[in-house]
Amino acid sequence: MTEKKQENNKRKLIMNFIYIILTIGIIVAFGFLDPNVTDIFDQIRNLKPLWLLAAVVCVLIFWFFEALITYYLTNKMYKGYTLLKSLKISMIGLYYSALTPFASGGQPIQVAYMREHGVPVGKSTCMFSIKFIIFQVVVCVFFLVSIITLGTIFFSQSAAALEFALIGLAINLILVGLVVFAMINKKKLLNFILRIVNFLARIKIIKNAEAATENVANVLDDFHAGAIFLSTEKKALFIGAILTAIQMIINFAVTCCIYRAFGLSQRTVIEVIMMQSILFVTVSFIPLPGASLASEGGFYLFFKMFFPSQLMFLAMMLWRIFTYYANIIFGALVVVGDSAIKVFKNTKKLKSKV
Repeated sequence: MTEKKQENNKRKLIMNFIYIILTIGIIVAFGFLDPNVTDIFDQIRNLKPLWLLAAVVCVLIFWFFEALITYYLTNKMYKGYTLLKSLKISMIGLYYSALTPFASGGQPIQVAYMREHGVPVGKSTCMFSIKFIIFQVVVCVFFLVSIITLGTIFFSQSAAALEFALIGLAINLILVGLVVFAMINKKKLLNFILRIVNFLARIKIIKNAEAATENVANVLDDFHAGAIFLSTEKKALFIGAILTAIQMIINFAVTCCIYRAFGLSQRTVIEVIMMQSILFVTVSFIPLPGASLASEGGFYLFFKMFFPSQLMFLAMMLWRIFTYYANIIFGALVVVGDSAIKVFKNTKKLKSKV
C-alpha cells in the first residue's frame, strides 16, 4: 500500500470517527428533547444487573463465534492458523467495519494482518468471500422466516416498517444473486460490471477506471475461488452456516437481555430475536458507518410495540452500546495493543543489533 493511499485511508477513518461522535451527540440530544423520555436516571437505577450481565456475556460469545468461524474456514485452506490469531483478526475487523460505510473497511485490513501471519492473500480473500456468502444467506433466511412469522401481527400496524424491511431484503437478495452469478459465470458478470465502470468513468464519477477494473476483477476472482471451494467442501459450508446462525442468534439475543433488564416480559424471546433480525437486514443497506441514525430510527420504528415509549430511548442506547460501540472500543484496544507490541518488538530488535 502506497504512502498516499495510507494517508487517505487514515483521513477517511478520522472523518468517519468524527461522524460517529456527531451522531452520538445528535442521538443524545434527541433523547433529552423527547418529551417521552423522563426520569432516565431512575430508569438506569431500576435496571436489573443480571440481565445487563447476560447482555455482556452475549457480546463476548458473539466475538468468540466471529473468531471461531474465521478460525474454522481459514484452517480449511491454510492449516495451523490459531484461534488466538483469529480472535485478534476478528476484533480488528469489527473495529474497522464499524468505522466504514457498508462495513467495507474490515476485510482489507484483516487480509493485510493475515498476510503478516503468513497466510497467502489469495487464501485469506477467498476465505472472507466464503464467510461473506454464508453470512448473507443466513441473515436472509432469518429475515424470511421472521417476516413470515411476525408480518401479519406487527407490520399491520406500521406499513412504513414493512416497506423499509422489504427494501432491505431486496438489496440483500440482489447482493446474494450477484455473488451466485459471479460463481456461475464470472466472465459475463465481469463484462457487465466493466460497462458500468466505463460509463461512470466517462461521467467523471470514477476517477481511475483502470484501478477500478482491476479491483472488480480481483473481487470476482476471489468469489470464483470461493465457489470452487464451496462445491468441494459442502460439509464445511454447512458447519460454517450453523456457526453463523448461532452467532446471529446470540447477537440478536442482546435485545432480549435489554428487554428483560427493564423488567418486561410480555414478548417472548423468539419474537424479540425475530424482530431484531428484520431490523438488522432492513438497515444493512444504509451507506453510513454502523448504519448510524438509521439503526437508531429503525429501533424506534420496529420495537415501539415492545418497549413503552418512556423506556425506548434508554433501550435503544443500551442496544447500540452493546452491539456497536463495544466493537469500536474493544476493537480499538486490540488495534492499539497490537501496534504497541509491534513497536516494542522492533525497538528490541534494533537494540539487539547495536
